Amino acid sequence: MQAIIDIGSTSVRLCFCDLEKAVNEKQVETTRLAENQTADGELWRPALIRTAEAVEKFVSVARSSGFEPEIFATEAVRSASNRDEFLKAVFEKTGKRITVVEKEDEAKLAFFGVYNNNSGRVGIVDMGGGSTELCVGDENGVLYAHSLSEGAVRLTNRERAGENVKKHLSEAVKEYGAVPDFSELIAVGGTACTVAAVLENMKTYDPQKIQGRRVSRAEIQALYDRIKNMSEEERKKICGMPEKRAGIIHNGLLFYLEILDYLKKDAFTVSDRDNVEGFAIYLQNGKKWPNLV
Repeated sequence: MQAIIDIGSTSVRLCFCDLEKAVNEKQVETTRLAENQTADGELWRPALIRTAEAVEKFVSVARSSGFEPEIFATEAVRSASNRDEFLKAVFEKTGKRITVVEKEDEAKLAFFGVYNNNSGRVGIVDMGGGSTELCVGDENGVLYAHSLSEGAVRLTNRERAGENVKKHLSEAVKEYGAVPDFSELIAVGGTACTVAAVLENMKTYDPQKIQGRRVSRAEIQALYDRIKNMSEEERKKICGMPEKRAGIIHNGLLFYLEILDYLKKDAFTVSDRDNVEGFAIYLQNGKKWPNLV
């Protein structure tokens, strides 16, 4: 078992990761590190501070449980013009250095966290707050991987600035280019898991029930139509909706609709396993990508 801390654009997560388990419970602090991140990548200081404090908290939890955690960070830190300030803040609070995952490697983390040798060729989409990775692979490994610097938090930043998010997304998804054919699309990350939790009217999040839940395009469209004109406070009252996702979930849904249409798919399967398990596999393999066959 390994203690892994994931610093994402939306949340910080702690997982005591056992790769033998089908799913692993993850403790979550929603800090929205990418909130109000400027066009040149500067992290907003309140978001930087609250995220560093969440990391400090989880390092303490891991150590009190007898584990020395490994920490990785993704798009919000990777693209930050003041990332050294953030890395220094975390080091001063914890004594820990952070692995900042490179752009295309982030897509591979999700793939190795999700894939098993019985899957055939699959597509995996990992929507975060600041980036959305698309990966295609099979038992021979990764065939295609691309990270698009858009996610639910950044799209909400655009919306608040008066931009037409739907119009922007219809062009942005073209950056994925020619994607190899695959049989099943698997979705990981907070937006996908929240959609499944809401559709299941889940008062308490249960990763066992989330794992493998099929979500159709029609269900996403219906949920988007239901919530798009709601206030954030109204969305918070929806069963299964984490309060701190209520302000960004509509843009995540809109992005999924665009992705499904671009890939000509009518559904995805939700996986609670994600880049955290992928990072654990990466560490277990000596910080190298494993051979699947």
